[in-house]
Amino acid sequence: MGALSRLGFVAAVAAVGALGALAGCASGDDEPPFRRDDGGPGVDVDGSQPGSKDSDQDGLCDATEAGLGSDPDTGDSDDDGLPDFVEVIYGFLPTNPTSPEQDQIARLTAVPGTQTSWPIRLSATGEPNDFIGVFENVPAPYDDGSSAGTFFVSSSAVACEPPDAVRGIEAERQRFVLALGPVRLELGVELKYDGLVDTTACTRAYPFQYFIKDDDGAVVADRFYLLVVAEPGEEGAEHFCKPASCF
Repeated sequence: MGALSRLGFVAAVAAVGALGALAGCASGDDEPPFRRDDGGPGVDVDGSQPGSKDSDQDGLCDATEAGLGSDPDTGDSDDDGLPDFVEVIYGFLPTNPTSPEQDQIARLTAVPGTQTSWPIRLSATGEPNDFIGVFENVPAPYDDGSSAGTFFVSSSAVACEPPDAVRGIEAERQRFVLALGPVRLELGVELKYDGLVDTTACTRAYPFQYFIKDDDGAVVADRFYLLVVAEPGEEGAEHFCKPASCF
């Protein structure tokens, strides 16, 4: 299985029948939609397999892990800090520590007022043209409706390599003026935790996408990212929200 397209989050969740439940549909017996190994919440998944064996309690049934080639006795098979379940629903490989790459994982500490600037680096090629950065929110599977956009403050154009590949940079407009590719573009995304989303129960992973478009609106580069929002000291894979029943 390879990484899915940059809209792989939606496709992957739909493929396992999980989209509705990840959005917060509780089970018929009023089981809490979220749990964690210590009794906190996880994610109740449509199409899950109640009663199926999940040796590592990571949200993927042993039979599912056998098909994926991941380790049924380890919640984070590739030891990259993300649980196998999260990697699978967002279209990454749970057996490859470079999927996602570390520069695709933005991290935000769930302490009110905490803010971080996350670098976006994308390469583009083309005739002299303006290139514009675009932050794209992707729906996330949490029943409170929160998403990466909940934490988004702003984004701006920062620099390019080589420096003379563009005539100018309009930071707030995320615009690189008259860029002549190939050029490596750097932008910054500001993310802030304001305390409105309760992450005390479990750590969350939010998808978002970033595009570079030309003046005609055509996409010339794009990349898929995850924003991990965690309480201090709860950044490990074992703290992430998981399905109430494995799938």
